Amino acid sequence: MDTQEKHNKTKIELLAPARDLECGIAAIHYGADAVYVGAPKFGARKAVGLPPKDIETIINEAHKYWGRVYVALNTILYDNEFDEAISIIRSVYSMGADGIIIQDLGLLELDLPPIPLIASTQMHNYDVAHIQFLEQVGFQRAILARELTLEDIRKIRNSTSLELEAFIHGSLCVSFSGRCYLSYATQHRSANRGECAQPCRLPYSLSTLDGKSIAENEYLLSLKDLNLSRYLSDLLSAGVTSFKIEGRLKDISYVKNVTAFYRQQLDALLASDTSFEKSSSGKMFYTFNPEPSKTFNRGFTTYFLYGRQKDILSRFTPKSIGACVGKVKEVRGNYIRVDSNEQFRAGDGLCFFDSENKLCGTRVEKVEGHNLLLAESNGIKVGTELFRNFDAAFDKELNRNPTKRKISVTIEFNELPSVFELIAVDEDGNKARIERALTHSLAKNKELAMRTLHTQLSKSGGTIFDVKKVKIDIAVPYLFTVKELNNIRRDVLQQLERERIAHFPKIFIQRKENPLAAFLEKALNYSYNVSNSYVEQFYKRFGVEKIEKAFELTDDHNGKVVMTTKHCLRFYFDLCNGKKGKNEPLVLTGRGFRYLLSFQCNDCVMKVILDEKKDKRMCTRGESNPQPTAS
Repeated sequence: MDTQEKHNKTKIELLAPARDLECGIAAIHYGADAVYVGAPKFGARKAVGLPPKDIETIINEAHKYWGRVYVALNTILYDNEFDEAISIIRSVYSMGADGIIIQDLGLLELDLPPIPLIASTQMHNYDVAHIQFLEQVGFQRAILARELTLEDIRKIRNSTSLELEAFIHGSLCVSFSGRCYLSYATQHRSANRGECAQPCRLPYSLSTLDGKSIAENEYLLSLKDLNLSRYLSDLLSAGVTSFKIEGRLKDISYVKNVTAFYRQQLDALLASDTSFEKSSSGKMFYTFNPEPSKTFNRGFTTYFLYGRQKDILSRFTPKSIGACVGKVKEVRGNYIRVDSNEQFRAGDGLCFFDSENKLCGTRVEKVEGHNLLLAESNGIKVGTELFRNFDAAFDKELNRNPTKRKISVTIEFNELPSVFELIAVDEDGNKARIERALTHSLAKNKELAMRTLHTQLSKSGGTIFDVKKVKIDIAVPYLFTVKELNNIRRDVLQQLERERIAHFPKIFIQRKENPLAAFLEKALNYSYNVSNSYVEQFYKRFGVEKIEKAFELTDDHNGKVVMTTKHCLRFYFDLCNGKKGKNEPLVLTGRGFRYLLSFQCNDCVMKVILDEKKDKRMCTRGESNPQPTAS
């Protein structure tokens, strides 16, 4: 393929998460075009901020493959934190980071380095007008709200030139991102400050205003996990160019498995459409067959991609259930017989829902076909559906031999008047060349000599390269010493790696604002998360006149909306009277709190309103945020 033709294609990016250095390196080697990591501070997952040294190591590894690394500083900030935040941004820019993911628009009031700005999904990137404004103030990319339909995404694509990044897999926040205050209201841990306590994964009870019970002690706000693997082509045609896997809290097995799976899916898709190509280099050589159901999942949903659907709730557990592996046909003590097409191994973890819909777990101790000896069988009956949430054989296979990522190289070996020349050209057109005098003699067995020369030049050892083709142009077959051939081949590949790094397609951005830009609203309530004087200044520059402080800067939260969500419990329980009907509030209770559920039916939105504390003894509040500096 002509290099210019290749560079004219639209770059498509598979974006994977990294909770730590090990996950970051694995994400790259298992197929990610880009990796997103948490900054040392101010990331939306505070528990997994990476040390600067680890961020730099991941950047250096990614850039070898022309992959990218984005650093998340996507919390709201207080005034006394801006000096440290800008210091971090400048630091990661100097390391070579390819973009910063931010939530707080106050950062745009500072002297930022020329690094691409990515609008975090915490900014509620939900509608055309909002995303157009982000483009006008200098963003290069928007991470789309998870609640958008395919048609919504198309409208946004047709209305802006921003890069569009969309989640395709992983855990779902039930609330509009950036507009959830449930954790702070109940436990004083702010989701917008990277400390969400995940109260949405706790059990609740639902009733009518007059006390009629609808559901008792169930996980009514806990969603299944997103899986859009079957719809990547639709997202591509709608204008998405960055396909994002959620999971900065997930372990390395999840990163390896899910990244590899989507790499295969995207590669198959890109192979059938010559107008697109992956944005990084190299081919993965997997030693296992990736399957997302075999690592952490609560069951899968497409959420709102094709409109509202009922089956999005993980109603009876917030935990991973894995894949369904069959039904129980017989129970004899701790021995069971399973009707299944699956193979089982000692060490497998199984789970099931008992007669009260409580999730229970057990371990396989011994296997004889589909007869299993379990560590415990309490609650298992004939007909019980079994799920495997730990696949011992798959886990062993996943971790037995590391996947290798290799960049294709062509080698040319030429005879010059007094020396030999070795040229290496990689799949991106980078070139390395070495001339060297080599010890040689005429070969008696010409075919064997040429075959040996070809074999030695085809090796790539432990480098990042895979020699796909060798061209040899010499006057007559010679015998060379293996050591000298190995040395020249090693040296040219090392030089080629340096060439790749030197020619990495770095993006420098000089942010520009449209002087005619105006914000969409003149008055902002607390849902705009204004927590510092810098963001106040920003909004006022763009026409905002009245600004309410962020939720975290107020004390009285009673009567306030603490969550806004497209997930509707009236719809789920078949209680919806339609947009024109009367949908009275419902009552949600749990963990000592009471909430009113208000239904904004024209937009099919449910609002969760903190109504009152029923039992203050149950409402422990652990202060873990620094004291905010008032705006």
